[in-house]
Amino acid sequence: MMLKVASEDGGFIVFSRTIGAPQKGLDAGDLVCWVPLQHDEALAKESNDPRFGWVGLVFAALEPEWKDGDWVMREFYGESE
Repeated sequence: MMLKVASEDGGFIVFSRTIGAPQKGLDAGDLVCWVPLQHDEALAKESNDPRFGWVGLVFAALEPEWKDGDWVMREFYGESE
């Protein structure tokens, strides 16, 4: 999937995938928990923004609601206990 990572300058685009199969699919505009894992220099050269080279994983879908100092989780994509 392609994500737009929020930042003060308007954000940047990265490629990603989820760590597990979502029960509910993701829609354009959904808020997710994305964790960058590595920066790929070759991929970064494909864009005029070097941040395009960041590759990471989506660990969860979040609700656009801030509660008790954190985003409200809609669905975690990893294994549950």
